[in-house]
Amino acid sequence: RIKVADFDFSAKCRQIAADTEGLSGREIAKLGVSWQASTYASADGILTESILDARVREMISQHKKKVEWLNEDSTENKSYLEPPRTRTT
Repeated sequence: RIKVADFDFSAKCRQIAADTEGLSGREIAKLGVSWQASTYASADGILTESILDARVREMISQHKKKVEWLNEDSTENKSYLEPPRTRTT
């Protein structure tokens, strides 16, 4: 069972929501799993602000790399990021 350290969890969630704006649902789900894994791997099994912050920073860094790769790929294959065109009759 995970315990949460004594901090303003609601305020932290609001901050995380703002910081993770633009991440996909899958990325956010992976973020939650990383919090859980990091907490279980910690010495005391307590979810702390530092665990939350470290994993958020890592996820944001991964997301930025993903966006860079997609942008690089889009210059080579522009149609990759464009939605399919619909026919008008």
